[in-house]
Amino acid sequence: GEMAVGKQLTVEIHKPNGEETSVQPHLLRLEPNRELTWGGGIHGLFYGEHVFLLEEIDANHTHLIHKEDFAGLAVQFVPLEAIDEGYALMNEALKQYIEGNKS
Repeated sequence: GEMAVGKQLTVEIHKPNGEETSVQPHLLRLEPNRELTWGGGIHGLFYGEHVFLLEEIDANHTHLIHKEDFAGLAVQFVPLEAIDEGYALMNEALKQYIEGNKS
């Protein structure tokens, strides 16, 4: 989707167990080289935000904070713990990509 706050995105999810799905959140916050946050749902029922924050440690090192927060009555019925493995794999792949492309 268009990388502008308020615009709808399409996020394709490829789970470690081979399942695939897609979601269509909206871009909530975008600060170049600092934050990318998308989210959506119905407040009070099921709402989530997916956040990537970059914190500069020094000129050669950056810390990634990658988190997802959910709220609402239906959260208790969704098996969210199953996504942890996928996020860990995604973070490792991103690390390998960045370290392999350093100048």
